[in-house]
This record gives sequence, structure tokens and C-alpha cells, in this order.
Amino acid sequence: MTDTQKRQDFFTCWLAVISLLLGWMLYQRTPPSLSQSAAALPVYTVNYDLALPDLRQGGGSNPENPLAFIRQTGPSYAQPGDTASYALTLANYEAMTRTFTLTDTLPAALTFVPSSNRELRYNPATRQLTWQGEIAPGHLDYLIEPSSLSLPYIDLADFGAPNLCDELIATQGNCDEAIITLNLGVNGYSYTFYGQTWQSITLSPDGLLLAGAAATGTVGDEGFEQESYVYGFLDQTLADATHLPNAGQVAAAGAQPSVTTSQNQWLPNPTPPGALMAALWYDADMTTSGRWHVAILQGLIIGYDVLYVQWHNTPHAAAPNLTTRHAAALILGDGPLSGQVFFITDNISDPLALTQVGYTIGVEDYPGSRGTTYAYAPCCGDPHPPQGFPPAPGTTLHLRPVIYGQNFSRTFTYSVQVEGQIPQTIANTAEVTTDSDDPSLIYGWSTHYLYLRHLTLLPFLTGGDQ
Repeated sequence: MTDTQKRQDFFTCWLAVISLLLGWMLYQRTPPSLSQSAAALPVYTVNYDLALPDLRQGGGSNPENPLAFIRQTGPSYAQPGDTASYALTLANYEAMTRTFTLTDTLPAALTFVPSSNRELRYNPATRQLTWQGEIAPGHLDYLIEPSSLSLPYIDLADFGAPNLCDELIATQGNCDEAIITLNLGVNGYSYTFYGQTWQSITLSPDGLLLAGAAATGTVGDEGFEQESYVYGFLDQTLADATHLPNAGQVAAAGAQPSVTTSQNQWLPNPTPPGALMAALWYDADMTTSGRWHVAILQGLIIGYDVLYVQWHNTPHAAAPNLTTRHAAALILGDGPLSGQVFFITDNISDPLALTQVGYTIGVEDYPGSRGTTYAYAPCCGDPHPPQGFPPAPGTTLHLRPVIYGQNFSRTFTYSVQVEGQIPQTIANTAEVTTDSDDPSLIYGWSTHYLYLRHLTLLPFLTGGDQ
């Protein structure tokens, strides 16, 4: 054998050893209970172009914006010589205390009444009312209410979307107590939930959406490379995924009890699962019937792509004649509406039967300390009383973040003497700056318009004998 042949045999042997080592490492990395698919999340275009109110944090004088961090109110009409009262409200919608600096420069037609407020400082030379101070953060939670905008129930099978149960039935033998985690980051998408940005979401056939990558055994977005789907079962991984103190931390094997979603809960509830949005949570089993689809839709809501999850003719595990058709539409991206969700009901075959077997519509944070229940019927001996009723066909529910509490806002009231000539419109603009890191919350303003008019009182006539 020549030296060249020996060198070739040596390199061939080492390549075989390296290949075996790489294969063993990949095998160790992939949990044997999960099957992974690199199929891309489907994206479809629809032609609805529905417009939602732009309820964003920030400045401006839109009185319909509940998230404006400065708001000014006052009378609409007055006459010269009247006394008008104004109110200025500042609100802190962030998660930490912020310093606010308020400046209200009064127009020439308004003269400040010094006795009307002792907190605001008034400088007659500049005609400015000023205040500076700290405002504590509010309490972030979610509100679920009927939507003024009706979203359509869309059958994704008409676009060719695959049935998510097919993979689970082929690999695991059933589509019961299953989960599918979507890697939205692969497609360049994210969403917000309880103030945190996420690039993955876990879906359940039981009508649940859970923030994070539960099927990878983490509470955060870790565990993915380029896979778009990870399949698994809730009782194997979800307990390790939803109640960990730090995003991305993996629980030790057996560190937490097994958990399933077969029993719906009143929300909030510290019992796992957590970090969830319950579109219509009940014990479903789609092994033999029903369909389960997901896709990203473009053209449903103007300016946003939407993650659309559909449960079609989904039977109850213990009552297969009870089926529902419903969907959830999660707004993606980093815009002001990101993370808002719509629950859409197309049909419930037997609403009374649903109340007898139990269901939940609601939302909950990770530890189960914050959240709300919109409608609920207990399952399996739960002593909590029922609330509300199953949604009627065609109902759209809107889930959006709100701020609760008493200390996250500060209101100042003051009075002015009105001068000027009739007719005249008096614009009074108040401005605020903060030490926020959010560019949309550094500066804001609110303008109030007061119209000077002749106010005529008409006599009030009553019927009678006179």
C-alpha cells in the first residue's frame, strides 16, 4: 500500500468517526417524544381590510384614545365673563415610576383664578401653569368585551392550509392533549403579551393559545433553530414551560407535576397551565373528526398581519356530538395593536350541553395572578359558580390590554376667567414631557377648544290648567 493510499484511508476513517459523532449529538438534542417539521407557516392574502381604532400610547388630543398619557377636558361653550373649569390628567402606562413635567400656557382670552388650584405653579409673565413630579406605574391586565368590529370566520382549508392534527395522528396516534409550538420568528413575526415581546406561541386543540415555546421545554423563545413547528403533548412538557421564574429556563426532569388541559379553569388560577388565552377552552379530541388549522393572514386588518387559528367542528372528548366552530385572530408585529386578540364564534352545536361539560373564555398571566374570565361553566366538580353564557353565532370578542389601579394617574383641576369676543374659538394646549425610554411617551400634548357664543336660555313650558 502506498503512502498516498494510507493517507486516504486515514482521512476516510476520521470522516466516518466525525459523522457518527455528529449524528449522535443531533439524536441527543432532539427529544424522542417530539417530531419536528421544517415546513413554513403558511401565509395567505384575504381582501377584508378591516380598520381598527388606533388606540395607541402617546400624545395628541384624541378624546377616544384610552391610552393617551395626557388628557384635557373642559366646557365646550362659554360667554365672555364666564368662569370655566378645566381638568388635566397625566397617566403612567409603563412598568416603572416616571417623572412628568407638565406645562399649560394659557391663551390671552383665559385668565387663571389663583384660588382654584394650589398644586400647579402659575407664572403671570409667561401665563404658564407648571407641575413636575413622579407618577407610579399602573397595573397591566386585559379586558374582554364584545367587539364593535365583527371579524369573519374563515375556513383556512379553502386556502389549502394543512390540518395540524394530521402530523400528530401520524406520529403519536391521536390528536388529544396535544400541542403545536409555532416559531413565528422564522417568518419575522412577534407579538406582545402582558408587556413582553414573544416570537413563539403554543396552540392546543382544546381552544388555547399559550405564550412561548412550550413544546421545546422552555418558557421563552429558546429551543428553535429553523423549525416552524414543534409537535408534542401537554402532559410531557407544559408543566416545565409555563411557571418558570426566568424566560428560557428549562426545568429539571420531574421537577414539576404533569399537567393537561382537559379540565378548564376559572381565570386567573395559579394551577397550571398559565400564560394563556382561552378562545373557547374545553376538553376536545380531534382524533377521529374535526379540523385544526393555523396561518398568517394578510389583508384582514389594515396595517397588520394576523395569526389566525381555526378550530372547525371540534368535538368534545366525552360528548362527540357536541362540536364548535371558532377561531382566534392574534395581531402580530410591533405596532400599537400588537398582541390584541379577537375570539370569533361561528357555531356551537349545543350551547346547553357545553355549559354542562364545562368551558372557559378568558386570559391569564404566567403565575396565574392576573387575568379575567369572560364566560365560564365548571368542569369535573369545580365549586366555582358559572358566569355568563356561550357566545352566540357571529359573536366577536375583543381582548386588549388595559391599565388598572389608583396611583398610575394624576388629575389637576383649575378655573379661568373667560374673556374675548364673540364669535371666537379659544385653543388651550397643555404639554407634557417624561423621562421614558419609549419615544412615543417622551412628549405629548392635548388641545381643548372652547367656543365663545351667545348662550340663550329658552323658557321651559309645562302643561296644566294655567
